[in-house]
Amino acid sequence: MIELRTYTFHGTMVSVTDDKLVMTSVGGKERSYTVATDAKVTAYGKSCKTEDLKAGTKLRVTSKSSDRDLATRIETDGKGEARPRTRGGKVVRVTHNTLLITNPAGMQSTHTLSADTKVTSEGQARSASDLKPGMVVQVTSKPGDRTIAIGVEFAPGS
Repeated sequence: MIELRTYTFHGTMVSVTDDKLVMTSVGGKERSYTVATDAKVTAYGKSCKTEDLKAGTKLRVTSKSSDRDLATRIETDGKGEARPRTRGGKVVRVTHNTLLITNPAGMQSTHTLSADTKVTSEGQARSASDLKPGMVVQVTSKPGDRTIAIGVEFAPGS
């Protein structure tokens, strides 16, 4: 028999073991699930294991109508999640610790560069001094702070 009806619950993960997931609902109520042996678990669209999920992560849990306490799918919800953001544009100005870019719509954004910022071109490590005005770049920002660059990628000769 094919079961078509499913239920989806949104909340914040409290804890997870091999086969038990505890989360709080949007309303603050704690709820426990048994994780199905064949449950599909994904984080930001990529397959992962339950142990890869961290407490505090926003989740979307799906269960079958015949057993609402059996999680058949667990996905990071992404609502309000701090995660790296990538934006593209052209370099306007670069100093030893600041990168100013403009996107195709003409909006400018300033990013802080640090010793930890990874600058690459075609997968090879480069330095911020290799960035020049007019170059097309992709800037990846720190989760939770779009102004801090954790990575800058550029194509040679761009």
